[in-house]
Amino acid sequence: EHPSTDAALNWINIGNIVVLQSLHKALVTFRKAVKLDPLNIEAWHRLSRISCWSGNLNESRKAYEQFLKLAGGDKSLQAIACGNLGTIYKNSGQLNKAEKCYLKSLEINETLDRQEDMAFANGNLGIIYYTLGEYEKAEEFYLKSLEINEALNRQEGMANQYCNLGILYKKSGELDKAEE
Repeated sequence: EHPSTDAALNWINIGNIVVLQSLHKALVTFRKAVKLDPLNIEAWHRLSRISCWSGNLNESRKAYEQFLKLAGGDKSLQAIACGNLGTIYKNSGQLNKAEKCYLKSLEINETLDRQEDMAFANGNLGIIYYTLGEYEKAEEFYLKSLEINEALNRQEGMANQYCNLGILYKKSGELDKAEE
């Protein structure tokens, strides 16, 4: 390791602490870390997350794009980057880009058999299709997410999908299904 790598790690550690006090201070520390060591994937990951939490979606997107480049052939890291880029695009209203990212994340997670992440991707795709007015596709993805969450006994995931399905059924006039 060289001095800038060590310094970057120190700034990451500082950022992990100050994030509890101030998102702005955490952003400053993670920006310093990526400047000191532009190859530090963890620093880019932290910068992207904190940027997203603070509402700076453009900085968050750029940081996750760098994260994705640094992920190289690591499928697990690629899936993380694609899923988070999907959320950034969804939150900024770029639904077609969000859909592509979530589909890529789902594809990778299926090859890795990462069930929980598959549930998240399916649920997020359901939200995209619901927002686009594609209710049948939304239902399909909500139900896939629900099935995975049930198999994993993830109560929070099941509750989210039941809520999504209820809203979908109400919107499409299927009040009996919505009530279930």
